Amino acid sequence: MVDPQAAQTGAPIARGPTRQAGRGPVIGGGDPRTPRLTAAGILLVLAACGEPIDSTSAPIVGGTVSIADPAVVALERCFNGSCTVCTATLVSRQTLLTASHCVDQNIEAGAVDGLVGFFGTSVNDPGTRIQADDAEMHRYYDVGTLQFDVAMVHLSEPAPDTIPEVVLNDQPLDDSFIGQPIRLVGYGETEFGRNDFGLKHEVVTTITSVAPQHLFTGTDTENSCKGDSGGPTFHDDGSGEVQIGITSRSVACQASSVKIRVDVFLDEFIHPYIDKFEGPCALDGTCSAANCRSPDPDCDPCLWDGSCATGCTAPDWDCPIGLNIGAECTDREQCEFKLCQVATDDERVTYCSRPCDPARPQPDCLDGMECADDGDGPRCVWPEPTPRVLGSACGISDNCRSGLCEDGVCVERCDEVPGGGPCEAPFECRASDLGGQVCGPPLADAGGCGCRSSAGNGNAVTVLLLLSALAAIRRRRSSSIA
Repeated sequence: MVDPQAAQTGAPIARGPTRQAGRGPVIGGGDPRTPRLTAAGILLVLAACGEPIDSTSAPIVGGTVSIADPAVVALERCFNGSCTVCTATLVSRQTLLTASHCVDQNIEAGAVDGLVGFFGTSVNDPGTRIQADDAEMHRYYDVGTLQFDVAMVHLSEPAPDTIPEVVLNDQPLDDSFIGQPIRLVGYGETEFGRNDFGLKHEVVTTITSVAPQHLFTGTDTENSCKGDSGGPTFHDDGSGEVQIGITSRSVACQASSVKIRVDVFLDEFIHPYIDKFEGPCALDGTCSAANCRSPDPDCDPCLWDGSCATGCTAPDWDCPIGLNIGAECTDREQCEFKLCQVATDDERVTYCSRPCDPARPQPDCLDGMECADDGDGPRCVWPEPTPRVLGSACGISDNCRSGLCEDGVCVERCDEVPGGGPCEAPFECRASDLGGQVCGPPLADAGGCGCRSSAGNGNAVTVLLLLSALAAIRRRRSSSIA
């Protein structure tokens, strides 16, 4: 076990006057594409904001008071007359990194001025407070599962000069990190339900698991807790500490709390947000192509410039969120990833898709989908039979392109078969309980029992997954204040 005191880095916190700023615009915000739901995601609960910030004791289960992490700040959130506390880190002179669930209500209500970054050890101390003038959740953040639980907050003025930014990890993580020591810092409770948050603490513990978007860390006695959400997971990579995770959630502050991996979101979200405000390629009305860490949003209307553009090859984060993969579409602009795929077994059926990696189709593709290249690059496709086509599994008529579901299988009128028929094997044109002649599986020869063939039922699970995904799709709500 590493000594927590020996693991501290940085300089003592510089105490300064309280500073406030006026209202400012909110860019974005929303209620975006819901990722694939998991039982674990549904059962896990918030590990953070939700308690008043007037306590005088401590946070972090099994930790000690931290006076050597000046870039770890309390994110005070006031909304509808009540205030709560989360944790955040200073990642540039005017930008904080935190969790989406710490800022979602303020963003959606256009009340970003209710977010304040506190630099100090205890929220009851006179420290330095700087009001936010902008905030952004990840486009695909889902409040139900807390997937994509990462957010950025822009401060109305720079942090004190004596406070250095944290270093963010840019190296991929894998199972070799399991068991390695990490350091958690935050302003949360020292025990679930104790309500003793508001004082910055730290604890050294270990990584218990690594997932594509998450880290799982801590034990029952050394862990993060309520009030620590948005706070950092630090790891020494041999050259010093870097932030590898963002505290997201846990079950009652128990072992294996969930952290969002920094490396996964660095290039697509964290750096572009910072660079939009600071650096040589900021959003300032002038297109610059030199020395840009992130593409200059002034150079391309499809980038994060505050205006929704059409004809983009990738999602424009300024636009309302589009349809999720697998959803029925008639035009590429309807789809989030600008791909409206034609079914390989029926050109009348089209659905939203997205680019993918054939070596790793998940998590880009839905369960049951494949990553295949039809000549226009690898993308997520349904194997045959495609949901909604003749012979695919169905539960109700709306699951079928034809509007006809018979005995759990999509059928269609014989005179509507492409080319005017006849039905192609293994289907036949026959009388149906639905009325008239339909093209569908032949009646089973089982002593005249009238049973139907179970052809296509092997795809039932796929259809159910598709229906679950479509039911979870929600539109992003943008909010702004003058």
